[in-house]
Amino acid sequence: MGGLRLGLLGSLSVERDGRPVVLGSPSQRRLLAMLAVHCHGVVSADRLADVVWGGEPPVSAAAGLQTYVSRLRSTLGAEAIRTQPPGYVLDLTDDAFDASRFERLVADAVETSSAEHVLECSALADGLWRGPPLAEFADEEWARPMAVRWSELRLVLAERRVGALLQMGRVGEAVADAEALCADQPLREGAHGWWMRALAREGRITEALRVYDRYRKHLIDEVGLEPSPVLKALEHSILSGDTIPVISALTSEAKPGKAVGRLPVEVTTFVGREREVAAAVYLVEAVSLVTLVGPGGVGKTRIGLQVARRVSPAFSGGAWFVNLAEVTDPALVATSIVSQLGVRSGLAPLEALVSALRGETRFVVLDNCEHVLPQTAEVAATILKECPGVRILATSREPLAIAGERVHTVVPMGDDGVTLFLERAAEARGSAVFDDAQFAAAREIVKRLDGLPLALELAAARCAYLEPAEIVKLSGGGLPLLGSGPRDAPDRHHTMRATIDWSWSLLTESEQLVLMRVTAFVGGFTLKAAREVCARGAIGGDLVVELVGSLVRKSQVVAQRTVDGTRFRLLDVIREYAIERLDESSIESSESVGRRHAAWAAGVLVDITRLLLSPDEATGARIRDVEAANMRAGDAWAIDHRDLDLCMQFARSMAQPTAYGLLFPVRFRRGTTVLDIPGARDHRDVAYLGAVIAARESGGSAEAASAAADLADVDGAPLRARVLALINAASVIRSQGDAPRGRAMVVRARRLAEASDDVYVQAVAAMIWVEHVLGTPDERPAVARALAAAARSGIPSALGRAHWVDAVSLLRGGDRQGARDAASKGHALAVATANEFHLALMAQMVTPLGESVSGRLRRQADMLLAGRAGGPRYAVWGVTLAAATLAKRDRGQDAAYLGGASLHLASGYDDQSIRTAMGKPALRHAIEQYPEQVEQGRRLTLDEAVEMAHQRLRRLADELDTSTAPTR
Repeated sequence: MGGLRLGLLGSLSVERDGRPVVLGSPSQRRLLAMLAVHCHGVVSADRLADVVWGGEPPVSAAAGLQTYVSRLRSTLGAEAIRTQPPGYVLDLTDDAFDASRFERLVADAVETSSAEHVLECSALADGLWRGPPLAEFADEEWARPMAVRWSELRLVLAERRVGALLQMGRVGEAVADAEALCADQPLREGAHGWWMRALAREGRITEALRVYDRYRKHLIDEVGLEPSPVLKALEHSILSGDTIPVISALTSEAKPGKAVGRLPVEVTTFVGREREVAAAVYLVEAVSLVTLVGPGGVGKTRIGLQVARRVSPAFSGGAWFVNLAEVTDPALVATSIVSQLGVRSGLAPLEALVSALRGETRFVVLDNCEHVLPQTAEVAATILKECPGVRILATSREPLAIAGERVHTVVPMGDDGVTLFLERAAEARGSAVFDDAQFAAAREIVKRLDGLPLALELAAARCAYLEPAEIVKLSGGGLPLLGSGPRDAPDRHHTMRATIDWSWSLLTESEQLVLMRVTAFVGGFTLKAAREVCARGAIGGDLVVELVGSLVRKSQVVAQRTVDGTRFRLLDVIREYAIERLDESSIESSESVGRRHAAWAAGVLVDITRLLLSPDEATGARIRDVEAANMRAGDAWAIDHRDLDLCMQFARSMAQPTAYGLLFPVRFRRGTTVLDIPGARDHRDVAYLGAVIAARESGGSAEAASAAADLADVDGAPLRARVLALINAASVIRSQGDAPRGRAMVVRARRLAEASDDVYVQAVAAMIWVEHVLGTPDERPAVARALAAAARSGIPSALGRAHWVDAVSLLRGGDRQGARDAASKGHALAVATANEFHLALMAQMVTPLGESVSGRLRRQADMLLAGRAGGPRYAVWGVTLAAATLAKRDRGQDAAYLGGASLHLASGYDDQSIRTAMGKPALRHAIEQYPEQVEQGRRLTLDEAVEMAHQRLRRLADELDTSTAPTR
């Protein structure tokens, strides 16, 4: 990908080896631009869908997004876009982006003391600028921050250029450039300052003073503010006839040891976080108070120091660092700041600060404010009110909450967390050589430790005597593993536990209690869910809402915007710590919290099932996927605590949608365990449990499926449960080659359904019946009945599945066009409801007339991704089919690799379809010919195998297109 270039400074453009690449639809261009803006970082699928479809993604957004990503991979290269839950990552080097090269040139121009180098950087940067950044997306909210940033950097560079021209004595050019800049930016103070300096240097004093006067009047008229003390001082110097120095970030003020101020020396390298630092720099240039907030160990102090070093040259009084962590008496906050800023005065501390800072321009970092927040806020508010030349950057676990404050939340590290870990690990072990396995282990460590820099540094220190893979194995305990940090670190940073202890001590008792209670949620929660699970005793529902908000402000809970509103989650290390506190608590028990959460989850599952079996199926599917982890946790709690009623409530909900491919992420593979609970076999809902076992527990075993059907099919059991158990068992039995027994079960299910007034089971039974009468005279009448019953049910996926069996029937009868039309109707319904399992089924039938071999390969590749949602068995089947396809096309090594994965992954499924695909002669030959690749394939996870199969099929399609392209 070395020849790939992306242009963001102007309209989006892509070049490969100097030649333009056509990107396609506006939606695909928007997707690439969004990924490029967040290069190397994971962008969630929900966020991408929101951007691609302008805030109104369709119900089919997930499938559509996969298609767009697949097309981009074909354009950019398969390795350019990596799938990483919960979304995708664009993996290109920084050199591939004009914006990254532009930022590097601006940084060089800001940091150098050479005027010639500034002009060189300016010329190169201007050559990259093709127009307004992300021009075609200028009106879209997601693009605006980076577009504004790059535009601002261009203005900074323009000002640096004026300063460089003055330093070189090219005053006339400096005057002309500054005048043009001010005409374009009439409210930009820095530009007017340079214009005044340039005019004064040329001896045009009166004009320089007029520039100030016009700027002052315009500023007052437009925003009601006076110019800053810096510009006022410049006007006074010009008026007094003083020599006007050329003061800029190019001069010796930026050199270590010569800058005014006091910042601590950082003894380790600062890794990554460029976007965080740049965002904070942008804010401190715009407002007087910026507060960096985030959980303990997220890197607020290090980022604050980087910001201070970058902006220090712009302040005549320099940048100063004030550490408030050691202040134990809140009354001594002002005294500590006075001492650390080097203020000498006989006045009271706050008065002394105001007196010393009133006439200065100074940048002050107030670090670790959270434990003395009210007092720090009071001091900061007073300074900002009385000393307009002072700007403050505070770091805290919650905002100062005073007028004019801008809050910037510091988020954990992404891919740069891997770089940080490996760099610190190399220091600990004395070697910087890491193989692929160690690199993969580093990624896993970053994931498990939530990308918290402190946690990563503590873990990396263990590499003095452990390999990264060993740390992964030992980190199940998490916090205890992260033991001692450097001896000279603050006490609260010696261990990750000490860091979280510090945060915990700053919470009120009510906040601590709610934090312990929300640990029951897995994968996030809504405020409504928190009210149901956390409201108890003196803490009512309204108070829960307030306390969750307070925990967000104190960086203990993370708030995330989604298409369905705001969701909240805990970082894993905080959740783990709070669980330990809950286990030790005498106020609340983990059992009572778990019971309330499981009851809530079971109730949500009832609502999801109701939606799935209604015209609003797509909403139910979306909620199901969002709450999947909570459903699994609730199910597990109910089984582990042998709560029979809750277990059966889960079974009742999960049994009903299975017939239409609406397979719950809740695997519920322990149904037989529920049968061991006393009273289970006599429970009123045991028939639903039988239906679940038939669909989920059988693992392909015909006898297990039959036993589950017998459990449900008894007089007096709910009709819906009986029908579902019979058809679920019949599907397994039929897949094992016993068609007569499967057919007998379906006949019984059909008779039960037709004797009832339940339109849902009528549709299910009619649809399944078609599959058992294919090739008989009853086939077409059965299809008509299935279509009619599905339409009566009002369930989109029921009608979609009926269209599929219609397509199968028509294809068997030789009506290829009719089959395509029927499958297209089913495919449209699958897209509308985001039923990805049905998408995989229908895609086989929606084959365009005259489709090329490469087209079929690409469609098979896309079906793999869609079919993954149908569950592991369907995914394994798809991987096995891909292996067979590759073997048939003489891609033996790839086929053996995927064949090895299939042999390993299919071991839990005695499935006829998988066995048939595995028995293809070409695949058997590849497995025998390449045993080494087979062994390597056995190590793949299911997701890795699906991704590899997808890439190999698309690569084969590309090769076929190239080989058949016309030549001249």
